Amino acid sequence: MTLFEGANGSGKTSILNAIIWCITGHLIRSQRTPESGMTEFPCEVTRADGNVTVHPMSSVTPMPNAGSELPEDGKPIPADTWVELIFADREGTELPPIRRHQTRNSRGKLQESEPNLDALGVDPIAWRIATTMPAMLPFLAVGSTSQLGTAVARLTGLADLVDLAKHAEKAAERITKRSTKEIEAEIDQIGDRYAQHVADLASVISENPDIGFAGDVPEINAEDAGQRLADIAIHFAQAKANGLATAQSVLGAGFDPQQKAARDDLERSIRPAIEQLAQVGNLPSIARLSRLSLEAAQVAAVDGWFEQVHAEAAKLAELAESPDRAKRAQLYALVSTWIHQHDHAADGRCPVCTADLRGACDPVTGLAVADHLVEAETSRELIAQTVAQWASRWHGQLLQQLPEAIIGEARADLPSLPAELLVTGMTAELYATEGFSGSLSALAEDSNMLVAEMAANLPPFEEPSTRSLPASVAGHAGTLLTLMKRVDRAIAFAKWRTAHTAELLGFILAIRKGDSCGQNAERAIGRRLKTLLKIVESVAPLNTAGTCIVRMEAARSERAKKFDRLVLCGRAAAGLQALMPLGTLAQAQVDSLRSILQTRCDHWRNHMYQNATTYAPDLTGTVMDAKGILGLQVGRDGVNAPAQHISNASALRGALLGFFLAFREHVLKQRGGLLTLVLDDPQELLDNDNRERLARGLSGLAANAQLLITTHDRKFARCLVAERRDRAEHLSVHPVNSVHPTVFVAPAQEEVDRKRVIFLESDDNHCAAQDYASDLRVFLEARLGDLFDSIAHPAYTTATKALTLIPLVDRLRGLVTGGSGELFRHPLVKQFVDDSAFAEGAEARRVLNESHHDKASITYMDVKRLDPIFARLRTNVEKVHQQFRLHRWREPLEETNIDTTNVVALRPFIAPTISVPICPDIAAFMGSSPSGGSQDVSEETLEGAWFEEKSLYFVRGDSLGFAIPSGSVAIVEAEPYPGRDHNLVIARNKGKTFARRLARSPGSIGISLSAQMPDPRNSRPTLTFDESKIRLYRIVGAVFTNMAPPAGGGEATPIDDVAELHTVQVAYRVKEDSAIPLALPGQIILGGAELTPGELDGWVGRLVAVTLEDGASIFKRVGSRLPGGLGHLRQFETIGGLGASMVVATEAVGSGDDVPLMISARRVIGVLYDSG
Repeated sequence: MTLFEGANGSGKTSILNAIIWCITGHLIRSQRTPESGMTEFPCEVTRADGNVTVHPMSSVTPMPNAGSELPEDGKPIPADTWVELIFADREGTELPPIRRHQTRNSRGKLQESEPNLDALGVDPIAWRIATTMPAMLPFLAVGSTSQLGTAVARLTGLADLVDLAKHAEKAAERITKRSTKEIEAEIDQIGDRYAQHVADLASVISENPDIGFAGDVPEINAEDAGQRLADIAIHFAQAKANGLATAQSVLGAGFDPQQKAARDDLERSIRPAIEQLAQVGNLPSIARLSRLSLEAAQVAAVDGWFEQVHAEAAKLAELAESPDRAKRAQLYALVSTWIHQHDHAADGRCPVCTADLRGACDPVTGLAVADHLVEAETSRELIAQTVAQWASRWHGQLLQQLPEAIIGEARADLPSLPAELLVTGMTAELYATEGFSGSLSALAEDSNMLVAEMAANLPPFEEPSTRSLPASVAGHAGTLLTLMKRVDRAIAFAKWRTAHTAELLGFILAIRKGDSCGQNAERAIGRRLKTLLKIVESVAPLNTAGTCIVRMEAARSERAKKFDRLVLCGRAAAGLQALMPLGTLAQAQVDSLRSILQTRCDHWRNHMYQNATTYAPDLTGTVMDAKGILGLQVGRDGVNAPAQHISNASALRGALLGFFLAFREHVLKQRGGLLTLVLDDPQELLDNDNRERLARGLSGLAANAQLLITTHDRKFARCLVAERRDRAEHLSVHPVNSVHPTVFVAPAQEEVDRKRVIFLESDDNHCAAQDYASDLRVFLEARLGDLFDSIAHPAYTTATKALTLIPLVDRLRGLVTGGSGELFRHPLVKQFVDDSAFAEGAEARRVLNESHHDKASITYMDVKRLDPIFARLRTNVEKVHQQFRLHRWREPLEETNIDTTNVVALRPFIAPTISVPICPDIAAFMGSSPSGGSQDVSEETLEGAWFEEKSLYFVRGDSLGFAIPSGSVAIVEAEPYPGRDHNLVIARNKGKTFARRLARSPGSIGISLSAQMPDPRNSRPTLTFDESKIRLYRIVGAVFTNMAPPAGGGEATPIDDVAELHTVQVAYRVKEDSAIPLALPGQIILGGAELTPGELDGWVGRLVAVTLEDGASIFKRVGSRLPGGLGHLRQFETIGGLGASMVVATEAVGSGDDVPLMISARRVIGVLYDSG
């Protein structure tokens, strides 16, 4: 049994929902039944500018933070939620994991990848029994269909049987009482229609006896009615073929009346063809000729324009023959244009130089300048243009001015003769129409010959004279000349059409109707069509008779199908009668199941619930039906009634729980399923006595089940744990806050006490000691984390990663020191943070830290010595937490105006992207294993995430001593803290920055900062500050760099990056004292690349880790080579004055040197003081 205890809203149900959603896709919801995880609802976001945006959001998507990146208005909140569960069978073998994942597609629509539950081989009912069904109990409507009742009915398929029986009864009734009668009525209606068609056929034959057939029309129900109707249809078809045979005299032998397609096409085409012939004027070519109609005035206007074109062309040609004169003419035209545009007075003076023009002659032409200007006034626009411009202007002008009747012809060529338009229309275009394109196309050959013969007799056409332009102009006016020729031809066609209107009408009439006096009268298309129309109309009675036969056959076929349906209905009714008794059988099975469940229902109900008095109505029976309706009966002394009308809410809940557990028990026995059972606050509605009884009942159930239970009731939780102390895991749930970004689950107080008892009773059991220390640490972290609630201390309500124990204590100490609220001024809180167990170097602190970083290193005696201290911490933190709960209870739930200026965070640097192993021994760190050495496998990894929320400071002086030499970079927590004695810190006061060691005595006032100068001759005075006047930032590591000092002053300067951090290749958690004062045991050394003996020259003065041939490892500063022939020997200097400098052979040269030999060397990049 796993019990999750927590306050309202702490996240207990969220934990269960993760399991339930993964299995079923549904979620437990308050005040309503479980809902689908695909449910969406509107999420409103108030932006910084005050605008409110609305976004669809799914039920399983966490509520976004207002400061996070949110989508545009109307766009959905992104979804990416998944849960994976692993189940085990009764033997403990893990089964394939199941996983549900919800995302959104590219269009923003929710989609889920569902788990493969079939792979686990569990009955589908079992999944709901274990998850959503218990959550339904508070909402189950007794006496109505419910999920539990439906599950009971579905258990043996009884609901399906009942559905089948009821459906069979209804279907049989519909068939016998409705369908059969409806079909019989339809058969009668079909018979009436058949009789009407027979009467219509008889009427046609009486009017046209020559189309009669032998015998009578068959009755609709005659066996050979179908064949007889087919024979009659053949008779009419043959008669029709015979009647249309005479059409061959018109259409020729190519028309075959025996072919139905040919007959149908002739009948379909004849009337459209006659109509088309009457409208030959609409044929394109004939309509084109008809449109060529011009009045005399229009022709005169066109002639005038053409004469003007020729006159101007002659002028241009004349100029073209004398280039010099042409240039002078263009010059005078430009001058005339300027005079015209500027309204210059005609005063006989030059408009340019104002000289008198009288007597002035042109030097080229010898003519008077004044005469040239007069001539230019009349033709300046023409002369100023090129020939191409002139032709283009006239082409456009003519297209705009030409009469509408011929403007289209200016863009296309006409045939050589007007008669060709008539011939094209009456031949190709006529026979391309719909009526003439089928069977009637046989008329084309002779009618085309007739058209050609008639066209040859039309009046002759007189070709218009060929128009031309001067050669010097024509080369640039080809388009204009073509237009003029087309217009001349169109006018000639129009004149011909106007002059011979009577002849043209006679031509059309002769083709259509024929000349009554001519020898070709019978060849006219119209006369032939009339002959064919008479032939087609002669077979019209046969068409009517054939239609009657078709309708009679359709009626006969439909009647036969209706009779077939009657037969099938009879068979179906007989089969359904056999299914109807199954309903009674199914209800009998339900009654049997009810009897089985009744006994166990009483058993479980009595284990979980007891009436307040013996007079109270007791559960007397259950009512079930195969459709999922579940009822409970209660009563006393033989008087029974439905429970939903009599029992109180708690008694009804107890009865439902008993029935549910009985049903679950039956399913597990019959079909197997999940031992897991999820119960969310099952104690609701029960009094204290019944809660204790429920706890005992659930404990009994846990003997054969895996129970996951949540509760906010501490007494109920303790009752549950007390009943199943040996197999119960009691966890406390802690809500999200500023130091817990997610729901935090920790051992409950009773769980920690149980682990302590196991530890005390298990002498020399290291595992028991380790479990106790680990659970205590997590318990302390959870309890302290709750204190950082926004109401208690709004100054710290910023998003951060989850903090561990010591940083939490540090933060709490800062709040206590600052006295920022009533809670943090309480003596119990101050007593807890001042506990000596949390002091730097305290044994309790070391063991609690190791329980997180290196749990396996803790021994039984480590915890045994600290047992009184651990017990004290457990007791005191619970007292502090109690004060926190009281504080929340009496504080008003509203925003508190607290000055937050005491919290000034530094700007974090961008964390490096690294992931390197933390080696458990120095041999693994060095990458070599000398004789007798070992390399343990690394189980820890240093990730770049460790550097998040950290800042960098370049240390200028020696104020931090040997720990962080001058020129190194300090790694600093970005958020300030209250400070702890002996910590290395960066301190900021009034614009000044100090890199010092903090000195803070218990009970002292103020904070002192001491400089740890390596040379006492250069000591600096210790500085003391009021706590409220200084900001302290803890140094948690150092990087040894050779970077150039940045601009700035003070003992330390902030920087954005340090290159050496990006070269880290490996790390080592120090266990021995060999690295002092570089690093203390438990701290981490950062290693770079390995160094060859030759590369050591470039590393002089910097730190290295060296492995010697004898297996020893040292941390030293690289010195210089020895001179002369001893160049293979190198001085390695001490770090910080501890240990001794030594000479090491970097290469093996001979065998006479009595000095240690270096096997390998690795760059030391830096050290991390706090890796937790």
